[in-house]
Amino acid sequence: MSARLPDFNDLPAGDGVLILSPEGVILSATLQAERLLRRRLEPGGFVPLAEVFPPDHLSQAELAVEEALGAGVSRSNLLAQVYRESGQVVSLKYSVAPLYGPDQKITGVVLTLHDDPLSRAGSELGLGVPTEAVFEHLDRGVFVVNERWRITAFNQRAQEITGFSPEEAVGRFCWEVFQADRCKRGCFLRATLEDGATRQDQRISVLTKAGERLDLLVSTAPIKNKRGAIIGGVETFQPLGLVVIEAPEAPAPLGEVEIVGRSAAMKRLLEMLPDVAAKALVSKSAGALCGLQLLHPGGNPHRIRTLRPRQRSLYRRGDP
Repeated sequence: MSARLPDFNDLPAGDGVLILSPEGVILSATLQAERLLRRRLEPGGFVPLAEVFPPDHLSQAELAVEEALGAGVSRSNLLAQVYRESGQVVSLKYSVAPLYGPDQKITGVVLTLHDDPLSRAGSELGLGVPTEAVFEHLDRGVFVVNERWRITAFNQRAQEITGFSPEEAVGRFCWEVFQADRCKRGCFLRATLEDGATRQDQRISVLTKAGERLDLLVSTAPIKNKRGAIIGGVETFQPLGLVVIEAPEAPAPLGEVEIVGRSAAMKRLLEMLPDVAAKALVSKSAGALCGLQLLHPGGNPHRIRTLRPRQRSLYRRGDP
């Protein structure tokens, strides 16, 4: 009977850590690293970098390890592709740091494999191209957060819209970058991570790097593992334009107002107004503060002038 193949999906999720000696011998490895690489990493085993990184990404990894061992330099969030034991190629981010012994001498290197939800989703596209190639050519901004609300991916279109580069955005809390009007209350992405429901075409206002308020139309979706647990979220967005604060409408100016009447009945009514006005008695004692002045005769009998209300301060006490 053949041995049962290990189910790496049963291993805990999260960032994986692989500690190597200068010769490439495994000193220690976490279960998360085994899950990401889909291979057993037994202490004392040997893992050449060429078995982990494809040729296009091998030189970057070798340089990072060399700098860590030789000069104590650390590198963070390097984007690369890695081999799995089955031969499958996936994209992920990794960091390299030196390992110091009790005498403060460098004794190895710490390779951290970041559990990037976007990379896991992209590894199943089957297009034969790097995930970032698809990610970068979308016509709208996209960013991904993990369950700790840290941005793990930020595409080129997102940079064009917000002004923040991927280097400035990745690793920060999403609200630090977007400063949206809904970040503190009513965040659509937070609601999606809590209930697992997608939300489409929701309007928010964000603050760009240049300090401009910008209206965005956003959609959110959860990212789940094979067990159905939510491990992150993705938000897409597109601009609606700069926010324009509309000035309040000015009140209609006092002055002449045309009254236009086309019907015969309206014309007869307008012709009667001068005679009615001539018979009207407007008394100051009635306290009238406004009225109508009919321009007739000599003027257009169909035009009415509105009079500005008099201020009460103009009347002397005791006036009738």
